[in-house]
Amino acid sequence: MGTRAETVHSAIAELARAMHTSSSSNPVTADTVIAEVTAGATRFVPGVDHAGVSLIHQHGKKRSFEAVAPTGDIPEYIDHLQEKLGIGPCLDAIRDKATLRVADYTVEARWPELTEAILGSTAVRSSLSIFLYTDQQSIGALNLYSETTDSFDEDIIEQAEALAAHAAVGISGARRDEQFRSALASRDIIGQAKGIVMERFAIDALQAFRLLSKLSQDQNIPVLQLAQQVIDSEHP
Repeated sequence: MGTRAETVHSAIAELARAMHTSSSSNPVTADTVIAEVTAGATRFVPGVDHAGVSLIHQHGKKRSFEAVAPTGDIPEYIDHLQEKLGIGPCLDAIRDKATLRVADYTVEARWPELTEAILGSTAVRSSLSIFLYTDQQSIGALNLYSETTDSFDEDIIEQAEALAAHAAVGISGARRDEQFRSALASRDIIGQAKGIVMERFAIDALQAFRLLSKLSQDQNIPVLQLAQQVIDSEHP
């Protein structure tokens, strides 16, 4: 069996291979990267029995909480508990932009209500929450759970943070790719709609785009949605 560092480097290598083998027909998405990370954490990081990623999305002044790629029911349950109660190691790690370790839930006193629920409903006895910065709209944490107390020493924390850092880069890259693909698809849809309008009304490209823009404003719907309606009406 390899050293702890070697096992985590193996996880990072697998994640990198998954990212680099993507193609236009099988693109790597942010959710794919996160799933690779949580699965890799349970396989390669010593002591980890369950894993998940919690993301907080910023929508203006509002925030939404999302549990992503949990390896089972337990990470999802603990995420929902923290969202409901508004407290917990994951939220503290995100707020403080830090790594937060719980060595032993049986004596943990920082979040009594949360701790009682975890002990009463799961076999989790220690955890590690590592801050993830993904982009300006979303931040989160990689959450690792163990059914044994004191599972995460300094060496394991260092290796887990290395995995989390690589994960953050992968998630950000995948999101940029998703946005780029979405932008290309939007451009193609609007281009098709412009072509239909140009042919139907014998106008040029600029006039067609202005017509679509004016209709979009008048009907209070996005240009992309209107363009799709034009295409659908042409090819019912």
